[in-house]
Amino acid sequence: SSGINAEYGYMSLQNPRVLRQEMPRTAAEVYFLVGKCYVESGNYPAALEALNSAIRINPAYSEAYFQRGLVRIWVKSQRPLLDFNRALAYNPNYFQAYLTRAAYFG
Repeated sequence: SSGINAEYGYMSLQNPRVLRQEMPRTAAEVYFLVGKCYVESGNYPAALEALNSAIRINPAYSEAYFQRGLVRIWVKSQRPLLDFNRALAYNPNYFQAYLTRAAYFG
């Protein structure tokens, strides 16, 4: 009984609005890092799935769009430029996206 009360007491000290705002960003970062790990191991389908999840959670995650664009190049997808453009839309100073986009055309 005291464990339940302690649990409810702990929960009542939390501000649920703050938690909801922080959790998606953290979850998106976790999926992004998992995606990068899959890229390093050469498992591109799993990397795409993890990066898609990161973008679903945080649609303005420019690094995730950039990384997904790179993966799409490696799997010979038709849409890597869309990801590079989206990364640049959310972060116009993302020079790697400019360089990669230029190299893709070159």
